[in-house]
Amino acid sequence: HYPLDAFSYFWWGAWGPHGSLWPVLGQGDATIMRFSVLLAYLTGPSYHAMKIVYSFIGLWGCFCFYRAACHYLKSRKTWLLYIVGFTPSVLFWSSILGKDPVIFLGAGLYTLGAVGWLRTSRMRYGFLLACGVLIAIFVREWYGVIMIAPLLFVVGPRLRHPIQRILCVAAGVAGMVY
Repeated sequence: HYPLDAFSYFWWGAWGPHGSLWPVLGQGDATIMRFSVLLAYLTGPSYHAMKIVYSFIGLWGCFCFYRAACHYLKSRKTWLLYIVGFTPSVLFWSSILGKDPVIFLGAGLYTLGAVGWLRTSRMRYGFLLACGVLIAIFVREWYGVIMIAPLLFVVGPRLRHPIQRILCVAAGVAGMVY
């Protein structure tokens, strides 16, 4: 009953008129179409090859969530990867040709960055966190608020100066109200 965007993303990438290839902030359709153009240069006009690349992006999202769970639990358990990867909605939505695998990768990077940073306080996890937020907001602009606002409530109490704590929590409240 519902049409899939996958065919239009493929068509646009393989045969559509190509203008600028820069992603457009908050315009998920335009961003994914432009990403599909870049993929079509690699895969050629093959729907299945492009779908495999998108599925691989979704697999990387699963792996990022798995690594975040390993950081949180402080142990590597392979069954965690199977739980994440074989959850029916994850299995389906992270393997289609469209926005969902890209957003899933962004959310996975964000989760890995947030858990790793909160566990170890290493700035390399801040880079992963920022990459995840950027990937997600180029597809859905409001993901930035959803991702950053709760993190401010977790980071705020860890800051040393009371003014920094108040400003951090106030920014979190403002983001959630927004």
